[in-house]
Amino acid sequence: VLTISDDIRVLQVLQPVPLLLPEVIEGCRAMLARLVGEHVELVVACAADTARVEADRTVPPTRSALAADGDLLTQAEREAVQALLERTAEIARSDDPHAIDAAVKALGAGTEAFAGARMNRSIRAALAGRNVEEV
Repeated sequence: VLTISDDIRVLQVLQPVPLLLPEVIEGCRAMLARLVGEHVELVVACAADTARVEADRTVPPTRSALAADGDLLTQAEREAVQALLERTAEIARSDDPHAIDAAVKALGAGTEAFAGARMNRSIRAALAGRNVEEV
C-alpha cells in the first residue's frame, strides 16, 4: 500500500520480473573490466547449465498455470503457449546458452498477457463480495 497522505492510500500491485543471470553478468562485464584493470583479460561466458536453470525454473510453472487457468486463453493462444513451452524445453536440452536464454525470453514474452489475465482473475476472486472500505 502506497500512502500519499493520511486520507489517501493507493493499492500498488507489483509484478515480479524474471531475472536472467547471464544478462546480469553481461551487464556487469564493463564495470568488472574497469575494476580488474587493463592488464587482465576478463572473459564472461555463460555455461549452458546456468541457462538450463532458467528454463527449468520457467517451464514447469508455466505448464501448471496452463493446466490450471488455460480457460482464460483462446484455443489459438493456448496452442501458441504450448508451442513455446515445447520449444523452450527442447532447446533447454541443447548446449547453447544463448539459444536457451532466447527461448526463455520468448516464453516470457509469449505468456505475459496470460500471466496478467491470471492475476486479474485472482484479484477479482479475492475482492468478490467485499466492500471497498474493507480493502
